[in-house]
Amino acid sequence: MYLAIMGGGILLAAVLVGRYVPSVKSLSVPDQRKWLDRLPPFLEFAADFWQNRMQPPFTRFWIRYIHPIFLGEGEKWSRRSRIVALRIERMFHRLSDYFRGKRIAMQGNGSSVEAAQGKNSQFWSEIQRLKSSDEKKK
Repeated sequence: MYLAIMGGGILLAAVLVGRYVPSVKSLSVPDQRKWLDRLPPFLEFAADFWQNRMQPPFTRFWIRYIHPIFLGEGEKWSRRSRIVALRIERMFHRLSDYFRGKRIAMQGNGSSVEAAQGKNSQFWSEIQRLKSSDEKKK
């Protein structure tokens, strides 16, 4: 209810002032000052009320309560995005290790793709040997 009344008042003030704005832009600077002096006293009161009565408590409320919430959310978002970036980097490292392993296998058994994917390639046999030695240690 109060927000509707406040919105209506703001809309009415915007209509009262806004209808003169196009004509004010075409005026010279002294004429603009004269036009501003002719504004209704309500608008001067509203500006004074906002600057002296509404803005300081709103600013204090923003700084004490809302701003820390935004900072906390920003920190969470930056941490999450950092974690995502690290996961993507890990995936690229694994992909590059995969390509490196394929290249080593192809160099060891010739240049054919079938040799690189075969079970008897040098790289894969070396991996199997390491895995089996790890299993024996357990």
